[in-house]
Amino acid sequence: MERIRGFVGVAKAQMMVGFAQIIFGRATVGEENIYEPLAINGITPFETAESAKSMLLHLSQRKDVAITEAYLAELDMQIAEKQEELHDVTFTRSDQPMILLRRHGTDTDFIGVYKKDAPGFTNIVGSNLLFNGLQAFDCFRDLLEISQYATSATGDFFPIATFNLTKIPG
Repeated sequence: MERIRGFVGVAKAQMMVGFAQIIFGRATVGEENIYEPLAINGITPFETAESAKSMLLHLSQRKDVAITEAYLAELDMQIAEKQEELHDVTFTRSDQPMILLRRHGTDTDFIGVYKKDAPGFTNIVGSNLLFNGLQAFDCFRDLLEISQYATSATGDFFPIATFNLTKIPG
């Protein structure tokens, strides 16, 4: 089981397909970048709140991105990489927000509750957190059924992760 903890910047931005809420962590490729979306950086948050704040300041000064809201948050995730790990008490607690991960190459889609007409990866499985307002699942049993359905339909295991994203005031 993998545990990911750290600080991220969350920005609501206008995109060609509508508004998206993008979660940014530290850059993992190239020295010229200081941040990248978590969806493409291997789910790598910043180690300090100060680094994430610096990223938000840099992002807010960019003229090529239409940001309507941005904030600092703390991220805490546990990822069940194997089916056996889903029996851990962390995942069976009913009050734990959880998401489904869809990995393709080095990219990861964060899948939450289904939102009608959400762009991107949306189907019976759920909608990308980018476009569903960062709404995670709140019922482990439902999410387990969705994961099993997606796995049987594609032949790939869809990891389940706890998803605690806490906005830091300021």
